[in-house]
Amino acid sequence: EYLENALEILTELRGEKHPDVAVARRKLGGSYLVMGLYKEALPILSQSLDTQAEILGQDDTELGPTLNDIETAYLYQRKFKDSQEALDRSIEIIEKQEGPESASLSEALDHRVELYVIQGKLDEAVKAAERSLEIRLKTSGPNHYRTAETMEELANVYILKGRFDEADEILQSARNMLIRVYGQDHHALEKVLNLLTSVNNYRGDYKKARGYFEQARKIAKKSFGPNHPTWGITVDNEGEFFLATAQYDRAEKIYDEAIKIRGKAYGFDHPLMCKTYYKLGIVYMKTGRIEKAEKLARKCYEINL
Repeated sequence: EYLENALEILTELRGEKHPDVAVARRKLGGSYLVMGLYKEALPILSQSLDTQAEILGQDDTELGPTLNDIETAYLYQRKFKDSQEALDRSIEIIEKQEGPESASLSEALDHRVELYVIQGKLDEAVKAAERSLEIRLKTSGPNHYRTAETMEELANVYILKGRFDEADEILQSARNMLIRVYGQDHHALEKVLNLLTSVNNYRGDYKKARGYFEQARKIAKKSFGPNHPTWGITVDNEGEFFLATAQYDRAEKIYDEAIKIRGKAYGFDHPLMCKTYYKLGIVYMKTGRIEKAEKLARKCYEINL
């Protein structure tokens, strides 16, 4: 509502064809993305892009962030071709204006990784993530939180590829760097600890996995509170541990909690909910409740149509 009012006031004061109005419109579209309103975000972002292109030119770097947001809006509507086209245009502009080693290019490549992962193109995702990290190390240095985020992204793709030793190595480097820069209990550690939990679950080292998710839970609870979507991610990861160790009653309770938290934050029909629905469905399958498992599978199918 605040952003809508700000856009209305700016438009009245400066007119539709003003850079500040285009930026305000992009921020409004971005807020819709955060709320999971991808269909509603798209025309707002497209209008912002058209205004920016008219005022600044078709190849101005200011178009990059708007194109990245448009890519996300298409991506979560599963319009992969449109998503790819927006992202390719963003990368083309950045490389033309800023060269092949800019922080903006690393950010755009991060979007490309997400697109490839959702499509199951993991080899392409690895290449994009490795290139993004190479650029990030040059632009931000080895002791920056954005570098750690890119390392986590690459590790996640390694996990999906089953390259657990490589994922563990890069996550340990990220963890050590974050501890050195921010301390043992900083919220920046939460994601890397969750990923280390996943690595050790897959490798069957449940003692280590439990140690990592307990650290992540402690940090997330202290930093975000029990109703924040980040807390929901940590809870979901804890459920993964209990699922892997066949503690199905505990896993079910935890996934139910994660669904309540994340559903409240994103909406129960948001694509990001499907991972938790899928895992709860596995619990139902393992405990003989086939009908419930099938119901969750249908729900995910309908969400992703």
